Amino acid sequence: MATGKQLKAAILARRVARGPRKKRTRPKPRQYTVADLERARNRGAAAERRIDNDHTSNPNRGRAGLERAQLELHIIESQLRLPGEGCPFGCTRSRAKNDAGPDYTCNRS
Repeated sequence: MATGKQLKAAILARRVARGPRKKRTRPKPRQYTVADLERARNRGAAAERRIDNDHTSNPNRGRAGLERAQLELHIIESQLRLPGEGCPFGCTRSRAKNDAGPDYTCNRS
């Protein structure tokens, strides 16, 4: 039979093997690329085609897939429009001398 000291040593050895307890660090936000933007656009177009070609009596069938694709596309476009990220739409940043903040314009087609 194991004594108290042996049990305590076994528990401590197991904890050391797993590592210290600490807070989980959050992952960094994903950095999207222009390829991700094109993929999201294609996914949205495919979802729209699926809904158009569906001839069932349920009008909401497949709607969730379309909304999810549109949301992802919106997120990717928003991140790529940020200054310093390299906007694929030809966004420019201009600042007047007496202006309180920067003015962003996007030449999106």
